[in-house]
Amino acid sequence: MQIAILGAGRVGSALGRLWHAAGHDVTFAARDAARPRALAAELGERAHAASVAGAVARADAVLVAVPGPAVTDVLRAAGPLDGRVVIDAANSFGPRQVTLRSLAGAFPRARWVRAFNSLSVSIMADDNHRTPPWVMFLSGDEDAKPVVTQLIQDAGFDPVDLGGIDDSPLQDPGGAYGSIRGYFASFPDAGAAAADLRRRFKFLGDTGVWRLLTSASRDIG
Repeated sequence: MQIAILGAGRVGSALGRLWHAAGHDVTFAARDAARPRALAAELGERAHAASVAGAVARADAVLVAVPGPAVTDVLRAAGPLDGRVVIDAANSFGPRQVTLRSLAGAFPRARWVRAFNSLSVSIMADDNHRTPPWVMFLSGDEDAKPVVTQLIQDAGFDPVDLGGIDDSPLQDPGGAYGSIRGYFASFPDAGAAAADLRRRFKFLGDTGVWRLLTSASRDIG
């Protein structure tokens, strides 16, 4: 798969390395062109540096991994997004928070999915492909989610689907599942967390609840 990574900071570089290792072609783009060039040189074959528009033009999927306030400006510089799977990994805060619904309204020709925002970058960079794997939430366009599910697995995580675009606030900052660690820390024990998961998401079933609890076991004690 051809993947454009908009943002060459810690999140973009960590996921770019993981996807490149999984066999994907990755193209980095950032405001400071030096960092994408350095990442492309580090990874070698199948890794590239380009402008934002140049990276998107060759991409099947686009990862948006820039600070929240910069998301809209970066996407305006991206050129046509028609039919592309666009993954929103940016977290923004406050009254001007950018949501997946607002992005889908502003850029309706893209196929939007929220993912890669609920685990810390240190876990994504250093604790991927562990056994059992960390859970990664996603939500968004039904046709695009299979692509993102595969990319989550390729990066070494266990995808858990929370629903459509209008369910994505669940994994936003301050949402019920905005942080796996924060969610489980809000309960006195694993049993209470499991009961809440079963109540909120009956579709997970006992297996899905077990996956979430196992993923967070080091944090809920």
